[in-house]
Amino acid sequence: MQRREFIRQSALLAAGTALMPSALNAFSPFGPKTKPKPIGVQLWSCKDEMKEDATATLKQIAKIGYDYVEGAGYKDGKMYDMKPSEFKKILKSFELKMPSGHVAFKPSFYNKEKNTFTDEWKLAVESANAMSQKYIICPWMDENDRKTLDSVKRVAEALNKAGEYCNTQNIKFGYHNHDFEFKQVEDQVIYDVLLKNTMPENVTFQMDLAWVTFAKNKPVDWFKKHPGRFELCHVKDLADETEKDSCIVGDGVIDFAEIIKSKGVAGMKMYIVELEHYKKDPLSDLKACHKNFDKILNP
Repeated sequence: MQRREFIRQSALLAAGTALMPSALNAFSPFGPKTKPKPIGVQLWSCKDEMKEDATATLKQIAKIGYDYVEGAGYKDGKMYDMKPSEFKKILKSFELKMPSGHVAFKPSFYNKEKNTFTDEWKLAVESANAMSQKYIICPWMDENDRKTLDSVKRVAEALNKAGEYCNTQNIKFGYHNHDFEFKQVEDQVIYDVLLKNTMPENVTFQMDLAWVTFAKNKPVDWFKKHPGRFELCHVKDLADETEKDSCIVGDGVIDFAEIIKSKGVAGMKMYIVELEHYKKDPLSDLKACHKNFDKILNP
């Protein structure tokens, strides 16, 4: 082969190789995903649609452009009344993953004297593993568990132990806030008590940006106060800081760009859109949320 012909063919081969990812993406039923920073969605945002037809809803979520989902339909070893393997298969068919899920955890699930957990909690962790989840997130703290400083510390101890157990199953445990965690009990902020009395290696925190803002706190201030503790966040916006109603991400008062700038301090790994109030309908509004946040996350 002559040198000129060799150079020409080498150039063509290089060009073809460079085009391969785009060519492969063309086979995706939802088109190429060119953005480097993926966006997830909390399935509570379309909970009624998931109950009515989970498969059709997940198809629409993937079509919008979401890369992953966060579960909110776990109960008794099933996801939305399906076995984990069945639900995982549906996700895979739409090129979706579920790296995190909300699962109720109560201090009563842990027996301090015996250092054991209930079968209910063990099944929840087992089911999360079957879904290939990386995180299990506790979404709530009962009112009776936050009345005194001692009761809050008992919750923190139970969360820490739950995290230890999850670590043995190769899953990270986390806690999701609302606004009540920013109230004081015996002159101490509940959120601060939880953060100070749990170990970073055992418990991460999923910050709901809207609830923090509604509680008249700034997310970045908490990132700085407890660096590296916030691996996930709920990207939720507020039309008004004095109202609890969420709005389409980017249409409200929260400065997401400022928060993203501090992702390194926070230890942020996952952005999960959540919407609880709708301008039009859940899926249409989630599409608008994705469009707006994608512009912010991937300028």
